[in-house]
Formats: sequence, C-alpha cells, structure tokens
Amino acid sequence: MEDGAWLKSRDPLVHQMGEGGVSDELKSLYMKEELDDPADEIRTILPSEIPGGSIHVLVVVPKLRVENDHDWLSIVRGLHRGVVEYNEASAYLPHKLSKSFSNAAVGQMEMERLKKNQLLIDFAPIENGEAFWSEETQMLADAITDEAVFNAFVTPYFNAILDVYGLVLVNSAKCGWLSESTPVTKNADITPNGFATHRGMYRGKPEPKDRVQRPSGFRFGVAEEDLFDCLILFESKIKIDNSGIGQVVRYLENLCPKESASAILFDCRSFWLIRSERAVFTEIQRARWTTKGSKSLFENFIHGNISHLAARLSLACLHWHVNVAEGDAFLGRGAYGRVFKVTGRGGEDFALKIVEKCSVGRLYREEKALATAQRTGLTISPVRKLFETLKARRYCCLQLGNLCLNQWNDSKC
Repeated sequence: MEDGAWLKSRDPLVHQMGEGGVSDELKSLYMKEELDDPADEIRTILPSEIPGGSIHVLVVVPKLRVENDHDWLSIVRGLHRGVVEYNEASAYLPHKLSKSFSNAAVGQMEMERLKKNQLLIDFAPIENGEAFWSEETQMLADAITDEAVFNAFVTPYFNAILDVYGLVLVNSAKCGWLSESTPVTKNADITPNGFATHRGMYRGKPEPKDRVQRPSGFRFGVAEEDLFDCLILFESKIKIDNSGIGQVVRYLENLCPKESASAILFDCRSFWLIRSERAVFTEIQRARWTTKGSKSLFENFIHGNISHLAARLSLACLHWHVNVAEGDAFLGRGAYGRVFKVTGRGGEDFALKIVEKCSVGRLYREEKALATAQRTGLTISPVRKLFETLKARRYCCLQLGNLCLNQWNDSKC
C-alpha cells in the first residue's frame, strides 16, 4: 500500500485469506469482465482507515519458480529458433516440391545448404581415441571395387556394434521394399542397401543368389511399413558423391516424410551420420574409418537414434523372459498399439502388445474385456499383469493365443 500503510494481521480480511478463503466482495470482482478503475473497486473491500492513492500488489515468487520460468523461456526461444531454421531449410529445398530433379541435383542443392548453414561437420580426431578400424583394414577396404562385396566386408563390423544395443543389420539391397510415393500413386519400390532395427521388427527374406562370399550372421529382409519409425537407414557407395546424397534424401522423403529419421551413408573411406526432420537434413557428421575416436562417434550415433519402441520391446522381452520370432515377429498394429509374436521358455506362443502411455486406459479396458469373456470361446486370453516400462512412455500386455488355420490369430489383439 502507498505511504507505508499495510493490512494488519488482525484485519478480518487478512485472516480470511490466510485460511484460504475469499470474501464475497472479492469474488464479485472475478465476475466483472472490465474494471473502469480497479483501484476504486478494490478499495471498496478494504478497511476504511487505509488512505487513498495508488494500490500495489506485492507478490513474492519462490526462487525455484523464477529459475523454472527462466528455463522455460530459454526452451521456448530454442524451439522458436528451431522452427525458423526448419522453415528456412524447407523453403530452400525445391526437390520437395518436384520429382523432376535428378539425385545428383538434389544432392548438390543439399550440400550447398548444409555448408551455408554450417550443418556439415567434419569430425576432429580425439587423442587416444579408438578408430573404427585400423590402417591395415583400410588397405583391404581400398582394394574393393564392387559395392556388394564391400557390404559383405563391412557388415561384421556393424554387427559387432549394433549387437551391444540390441539391434541387427538387415541387408535389403536386393529387396524392393520402400515405395517412392506421390500424393496420388505409388511408383516402383526403391532399394536402400540396408537398415538397423530390432530383431523382431523386420520381415526375413532368403539370401540373394549373387555369388558374393559372405561370412555367417548375415540377415536379409525388408522393413515393416508400420515400423518405419523404428529403423536407422544404411546406404553404401564405393565413393560418396552428390548422387548418393540425393539418393538418401529420396529415401528419407518416403521413409519418414513427417517425422524425424536417421541414416548412415558410407563408402570405402568414410561414413556420414545423417539426422533429418521431415526429410530435411538437420545435421551431418562425417569421419574417416581410421580417424581416432571415430568408433565412439559411430557408437554414440547408434545409441542416440535407437527408437523408443525398439528399446521397450527389448525391455519387455527381458521382463517376461520371452523371445521374439526373429524375421517373423510383427503381427500388426492391433488396437492402439503394435503387436509382436513372442515365445516363452516352454515354447508357448504369446502376443506382446506395446502401447503409448496415452492409450494405457484402453489397454486396461481390453485386458478386463478379455478376462471377462474367457469362457465365450475366444482364442486369446490375457496372461500375467500389465507391465509399465521405464520412464512410463509405454505399457506392455502379454496375451496367450491359439493358432487358427495355420495363422497367428491377432484379430483380438
């Protein structure tokens, strides 16, 4: 209050507000859309001995709230900058509006934009860091002139890293699985060299008869369309050029046109780690295989781009002691979730459903409905309790099913 006049602790109004109450007079102010003179309105409910003049409200904000507000404003400013940068990037990419550009032209435009915006980063060596492979191995790679042979050469190195994170590398160069779409039609399938994903998130295919000598442990297959958001694209070239970069742009346009995605473009001398948002490259880091620290760079990229669903599938299998049927596990989306065929230690087949947290209420209702209808002839019944994964991003449900007509019956999943 002005002139040092404050409400006294004995004032009824102060006592009422201290108890969490609000006077009828103050409530009446809430209902007014406009106040011609807020000070006059407030003065009518204050003790008469308070002198006239300006009325001020003193608010004590907890320190933590101030810090949180500052953090929030910083986040908002960062998001705003990101939106501006993305809009600029989108406007700069005419290939997103026309299919008439060649891969080489698209790649050239992309490289110019990346360099202009300083989004193309050359990895600096790390003292005492481990290289992806040795100089001796590099000499072997340099001698390879066939792309399929190079894929066979490099795949075991990729497998060793991916296995640590519960992922597998699936070779798909001979299997057309990614449709080059337009808003109206779908054209011929295009064929990325491969992709990394969870072992339960691809459809296995037989090894191609191309006379390429491959070590054991190779996987061949195609990605599941409903799981495109759960993979890291791999594309190989004998030598990376604008055409190869444009090709990856095309892949990501059709793979995740409205979401974030990641890809690794590599040749005999180097690898490029690509992050994109709505098919627009947001950053590329490139390094030579023999650069010190390049192995940890590659590992960190894999770790940072594992899909949440792949991580939750691994966690759910570990929790319930079940295994996915590799290369033939994905049953479909089901109701509000994605469903996988898993096998228990005793050989029992189960349907494992994973849903987002926003759909957990539906999952509980589904569990209750199945439990209620167990004696009505349904072929599926819930087993064990629902399981909440870490960070509460997804919930999992395990269901027992019977095989009908030699097919997995997932109509009730």
